[in-house]
Amino acid sequence: MIAFGSPSTWTARRIPKGLIEGLVAGRYGFQPELVKFNGEDLGHPLNEAVPLLFRRVDSGNLDELTFEPASGTEDLSASMSLTQNPGATSSVSIKIPLAAAAEDIEKIVTIAERLAEDSAAEYLCAHDAEDLGRLHFSREARLFVPGRAKGAFWLTYFCDEYVERLGGNERIREAPAYQARALISGVLLRSHPDPLNMAHEPKRSELSALHEYLTTLAKRFEHEHYR
Repeated sequence: MIAFGSPSTWTARRIPKGLIEGLVAGRYGFQPELVKFNGEDLGHPLNEAVPLLFRRVDSGNLDELTFEPASGTEDLSASMSLTQNPGATSSVSIKIPLAAAAEDIEKIVTIAERLAEDSAAEYLCAHDAEDLGRLHFSREARLFVPGRAKGAFWLTYFCDEYVERLGGNERIREAPAYQARALISGVLLRSHPDPLNMAHEPKRSELSALHEYLTTLAKRFEHEHYR
């Protein structure tokens, strides 16, 4: 199971309606069957959900939005958390039926790229769901203040502003990661070719090294610019 998370420090902005439309319409390569709002079934067919969700977005009353596949589907899951305004965090969770074959791994990477760009996210991460919680809770500090970036995961996206605060594109390319992809408005780091067994050695130590590298860059920027 894979989990996507995209905490963002948006201010005075809403979750893009185009992103919701795309998720409902299956434009990201998977077709959800159920939408839950704040943990509860909307009680309407999926094709009727968009106007209801738009009203929720306009009212600012959007805490948790979940898109799920058909029941009983073996799936990988993806979640994206966004901040609409200072102090208000909302999340979009997406469960995607995927296998762990090589072509499906590449599909996950493509989905991450599209979600990052279509949501104008400042930060996105994707990781094995069983290990994601451990990493989140074990990392007490965020990379940036203000900011919600929790550091390195299997996939980690930083917007251009975050890349600058990490020392620029050259520093990011020097990160101990399998791949660094330049996107339209940021960089997507891929720690390993696949997200399997991330909680086990040697991947666990290698991911920790990537996280420490990013933490060092963030601290260096803070020292140079705020002291």
